[in-house]
Amino acid sequence: GDHRDLHLSLRRQRQMCIRDRKTRLKRLTDALELIGDRISDLTAIQREHTEEEREKARLAETGPRQLY
Repeated sequence: GDHRDLHLSLRRQRQMCIRDRKTRLKRLTDALELIGDRISDLTAIQREHTEEEREKARLAETGPRQLY
């Protein structure tokens, strides 16, 4: 009895470790995906801001476009 109980206990412990590892891995991949999405958002915002700054600089150099 004791010998088999030890094997059963070790097997149960190993299965819990595997399950916990899968859970942690899923959480990590979800977090990384979220971080990637945020980086994409920030990159898009930065690109828009840079384009606005370029347009402001162009206007400062040339003045507003005249409509004839």
